[in-house]
Amino acid sequence: MSVKAGYIQPVLSNSAFIIPLVFLAGACSGALLAWHWRGRRAASTTPNPPRSWPLVLSTAILTTLGLAAAGYGFLRQRFQRTQVSRASMEQAVADFRKGAGVRAAGSARSSAEAAGAEPGKSAEPGAKDSAGEARRGDNGKTPAAGVYAYRADGYYEADVPVLGKERRVLPKIVPGILVPSGECWELTHRYFEQHHWTGRFCRHPDDGLRLEWVRNKNEMFSMKTESRSQCEPQAFVLPGRRPGDKWPISCTSDPPRRDPGAGKVEMTVTYVGDEPVEVDGRPQAARRVRRLFSMKSPHTGYMSQDVWLALGSGMLLKLVVKGEGKGMGKFQSDYHLTLKSLTPSR
Repeated sequence: MSVKAGYIQPVLSNSAFIIPLVFLAGACSGALLAWHWRGRRAASTTPNPPRSWPLVLSTAILTTLGLAAAGYGFLRQRFQRTQVSRASMEQAVADFRKGAGVRAAGSARSSAEAAGAEPGKSAEPGAKDSAGEARRGDNGKTPAAGVYAYRADGYYEADVPVLGKERRVLPKIVPGILVPSGECWELTHRYFEQHHWTGRFCRHPDDGLRLEWVRNKNEMFSMKTESRSQCEPQAFVLPGRRPGDKWPISCTSDPPRRDPGAGKVEMTVTYVGDEPVEVDGRPQAARRVRRLFSMKSPHTGYMSQDVWLALGSGMLLKLVVKGEGKGMGKFQSDYHLTLKSLTPSR
């Protein structure tokens, strides 16, 4: 549901590959340089030219150190820490108006009116605002389109050898852009202008609310990455499940990394139960679900994601993320988002 270890993998993979390559190139270059320099010079006067192994070794070491220093400087210059900027509500609203958001909202409104509802009202009974139920959109099946404000607190960070540490403290407000499409909607959290998370939610007659896919776009250490993941089964809560029940799901990322198996993650889902979340100063009925996955190779650690989904509308009301891991580098995350208001900006 949120920031995952996957966005750090390209950084770790590149640094893990480049650093030993620099030393290997230095050792080979130094050895060949000393070998040919010593051997070729004596070739014209000596049938079997002598080679001084101490000279070969010292030349190789010096060349290795020289190339390593140059490589270190290149890496630090090429992969500098990204200077992040806060994602503003004003810019998010402007982008919503220019993008598909207004068209989607208008389409949903037209569908509702065609079904016999008054303008601005839902055609589905019980879809209007009420105590304990989050607001639905004009079509009565999705949350209302617009830009939502989420209160945020916490941080996430990555610490990579040679490249250094990049720590990001979340701003007080994180915009959430919601664009409906039929019985589905996409919700994009802009943690920063350099980091966007998008999830596609859909209603299904068999198993209720589904999370069809997640897309994560991020920039760290001056490297832009984008990944898309999909899990099976997609339902947040399987039919017939009770609070406390657990079940496994399998998630794959696209495009896969070098090893296709490295893009697969096994998660354990727990239906914690129904817990209200305070929004707009009043409790909103919500269903709490926890997703937990453990990493074994090439990194070890865990990531826990708790989500609170509004009963009825399916709106994401609250998100809590905690995790840590290590391998070629270290990462850690500890933050939460809580919906500030059920009324979006348009």
